[in-house]
Amino acid sequence: MKSEMGGTNKRIAANLVYLRHWRGYSQEAVAEALGITRVMYAFYETGRNQPSMDRLDEIAKLYGITVGMIIHRDMSGHHFSPLMLSDYDDIEEKLEKFKALSLISRRLVMERIRTLLEVETSLYERLR
Repeated sequence: MKSEMGGTNKRIAANLVYLRHWRGYSQEAVAEALGITRVMYAFYETGRNQPSMDRLDEIAKLYGITVGMIIHRDMSGHHFSPLMLSDYDDIEEKLEKFKALSLISRRLVMERIRTLLEVETSLYERLR
């Protein structure tokens, strides 16, 4: 059980680094957003300290993902896409709003999505 926890701590630390780089944030910026020191946040990223569940919840909200994703996903994998990490509870509502848009507006939204995916792919390649 102890080695499993060690693996989880390492995964959380690695995921925190990945998420911060994905968003282009500095440790200082993330720490400030969480109301903690940069050193404390750096300890989370190195695995020296484990964030509490409340802190993980704050971090997850900062990145628009769930705590479970930080804890359980290996975000260093080639097939990982942060854009897939959104909480999909209200996806049907969003789809209905999208369908109600004019054809021109839908095309603009799709163009923006393509641009975001290109930026994400480029960032991912630079971080590898």
